[in-house]
Amino acid sequence: YEDGLEFCSIKLTLLKEEERSRENMGPICMIGYPLPKMKAFTTISGKIVSDVYFENKITVINFWFEGCPPCEAEIPGLNDLVDQYGNSVNFLAIGRNNKEDVINFLKDHPWKFDHLSSESLINEVYKLRWGFPTTFVVDRNKIIRAAFSGGRTDNLARKDIQDRLKPIIDSLLKK
Repeated sequence: YEDGLEFCSIKLTLLKEEERSRENMGPICMIGYPLPKMKAFTTISGKIVSDVYFENKITVINFWFEGCPPCEAEIPGLNDLVDQYGNSVNFLAIGRNNKEDVINFLKDHPWKFDHLSSESLINEVYKLRWGFPTTFVVDRNKIIRAAFSGGRTDNLARKDIQDRLKPIIDSLLKK
């Protein structure tokens, strides 16, 4: 993972000003790199998430925070994916808000992902630098196979997140 972060930093310094698009500066440079090692964390529902959580299972990781318009706009589409894929895929949301705020948010905005509330996980383990939301799709070997940041805030957000994730998830499930 650290090698991927270094590659992203080098790539960014080499880009000419006119090449600095959202896509070129986004997390796409992390594709092909493994997830970082992480100690065990407990979700707000009491489930343990550690390196074992990711073994032999495709995982969608979404980094978000309450008050982020594109983060909130894509929740219905992410819920649709959970409904479609069920237990064949891990769905993990890592939020930077504190646990109590996430619990209160979820009361009014149901979101079917496993939820970790940890700004230190975002800043110190994943070292997120691409803005919110950022989404990784990880294969069964804990390798990042898709990565993107940003999203829509309009009524197309639901469809957009599904259009971005479904082909990747379907392809990984066939392997």
